[in-house]
Amino acid sequence: MKLLVNYRATNRVIWRRLLFVAVSSIAIFVAFNIYDYYLFTYATSHYLPAPAYMKRNNDVLLAAGPIGVLTGYTVLSFLWAYNVSYLMLPLLLRIIREAISWGVESVKQKGEIVKQQEEIVRQKEQNQTLMRNQLQLLQSQINPHFLFNVFNSLLALIQRTNQEAASLLRKLSELLHYTLYDTDKEFVPLDGELQFLKNYVEIEKTRHFNPDRIRFNQSGNAQHFLVPPLLLVTFIENAFKHGLHNSFEEGWVEIDLSIEESSQTLHIAIANSLAKENESEGRVGGIGLKNARDRLDLLFNPNDYKLTIQESPQEYKVLLTIPLKHSLSYEFQN
Repeated sequence: MKLLVNYRATNRVIWRRLLFVAVSSIAIFVAFNIYDYYLFTYATSHYLPAPAYMKRNNDVLLAAGPIGVLTGYTVLSFLWAYNVSYLMLPLLLRIIREAISWGVESVKQKGEIVKQQEEIVRQKEQNQTLMRNQLQLLQSQINPHFLFNVFNSLLALIQRTNQEAASLLRKLSELLHYTLYDTDKEFVPLDGELQFLKNYVEIEKTRHFNPDRIRFNQSGNAQHFLVPPLLLVTFIENAFKHGLHNSFEEGWVEIDLSIEESSQTLHIAIANSLAKENESEGRVGGIGLKNARDRLDLLFNPNDYKLTIQESPQEYKVLLTIPLKHSLSYEFQN
């Protein structure tokens, strides 16, 4: 029965087991033959007068010999009728039990097949979801590319008639180009990051009536140094938001960047005025500055950088000192 169950589940016949069953069956019949041969020989010679059925059985066994089951069908049928009949009841019980287990095993096999099919369906759904995500990512990449190309086309059209608009559009295009193509690494060239900040500040100047209230100073040589991308722009955005956007007439923003080549450090001082409206809005800075702090903790050891925030009723100031990586040593390490 187990062989049948195995064949039904796997469609494979296990020949070694079949051979074992066949040899075992022959051995059992031979054992019955030898046992009955000597049993009936002894019985007919010691129990007198011997019953008629005992004489008939003895005559059959004597004519064939102790292993007559291998040579004659008569002995085989006799052994099957006489000896196997004693085993029929337990054999039937075993067959019933095996049949029940066969059904249970079949149910298990069907359950496993259903699970495999469900797993295949789940994998297909995951693959489809992955493809949709990849398509969305591709679309998110295509849209900035399209916008970047449109900027270049507009720049070619207006640079002959409006130089200021062309300059603004050029800076905006450079800003977009930098964020798309140059910020995909953990550290980027410092001169490129500073040029990005300069373009950002120049664009902000065009939005205000008095650009002289916006000051950007840089000292030191930025070449051969690396810095985390888009780290400083968060503080500058915060300065413009609270220093000028809420007070167009009286607001101001001052940005000072100093590069020390000997100690390989960058010092940043960003100060902005505070409008009276900020007093009712609460403290300056929010989720952006918190994220900037968290990023500093991830990028540097606590003792390697220093962030200080000074706030008064009229002024908000951020002082930041971060270590710089030399481009040659960084490339050697990586």
